[in-house]
Amino acid sequence: MSQPNVLIVEDDAAALMLTRRVLSKELGLLEPDVAVDGAEAVSKITHAVETGNLPIVVLLDWNLPKKHGREVLTEIRNNPVTANLPVIIVTSSNAGPDQEEAFGLGANDFVHKSLSLDEFKTSLADTCRKYLH
Repeated sequence: MSQPNVLIVEDDAAALMLTRRVLSKELGLLEPDVAVDGAEAVSKITHAVETGNLPIVVLLDWNLPKKHGREVLTEIRNNPVTANLPVIIVTSSNAGPDQEEAFGLGANDFVHKSLSLDEFKTSLADTCRKYLH
C-alpha cells in the first residue's frame, strides 16, 4: 500500500525541514510532495488533477512568494475537483485577520509555526491526523 500523498507548500527551508520531520517521525510519512512557492503549488495541484493523483491534504504556508497562500487556497476551492481537498494553513502569521480570512476562504485548519517547538509539532501532527485516514 502506498503512503498518503501530502503536499507541503513552504518557502522557508527551516520550516520545511521541521514540517517534514513532524510528518516522518509523528505520522510515518516519508515522502511528501513539496512546493516552494504559490505558483509551484498551483502547478502541482493542476498536475495532480490531470493525473487523478490528488494529495490527501495540503499544508499551505500563508505568506508565499509568486502567489500568496490566499490565492492558492482560492484556486483550490474554485476548482470542483479540488473544492473539498483538506487545506491546513501552516504559518508564522499570528494575526487574527489572517486566520479569519483563511477560514473565510475555506481553510480546514490553521496551525501557527510561532508556537514553541513542542507545541508546533503536537499541533501539526494532531491536525494532520484528522485528515490522514
